[in-house]
Amino acid sequence: MSTPTSAQQSAHKIAVLGSQQSGKSRLITRLANDFWLDEFSGDVTEVEDTIPLDGRWVTFKFLNPQETTFETIPSNIYNGADYILIVFDSTNLSTLDQAFQLCLKINRQSILVGSKSDSLNCQITRDQLKSRIQSNSQISLLIIDFYLVSAKDDNDEGCTLLRKRLAL
Repeated sequence: MSTPTSAQQSAHKIAVLGSQQSGKSRLITRLANDFWLDEFSGDVTEVEDTIPLDGRWVTFKFLNPQETTFETIPSNIYNGADYILIVFDSTNLSTLDQAFQLCLKINRQSILVGSKSDSLNCQITRDQLKSRIQSNSQISLLIIDFYLVSAKDDNDEGCTLLRKRLAL
């Protein structure tokens, strides 16, 4: 791709929230850099990268607060974000309940992301997730989109669709 002009560039600040061990850091690595590391240590707190996407350059800046509870996530992490991703572990449905609680706490439209969808232990389908969202009137107003993704799978359709959604 040739050097992009300002008309071919866009930048997006994305807050990534969710419980510990939900797969946030791996998801950020996949979305920003499009790769998987078998050996992975520590948490990703901030990643900024520019990637070619659909004939233009898109800069993503992902912010991942390293807070242990939802109550301690400062509002400056998600205020000013173009998108908020609320990540839950699709192999542990208690994290979906926590994600819903977080969505209500921050009271901002968000994109819900179920990670680890490639696992044999995945406990929810896209239809079941849609039903859970629609059954809660408050949540259904706040969740603007939802995805089940695998950061591990190089050809994961969910990650591809999410990356395109974030580039809008």
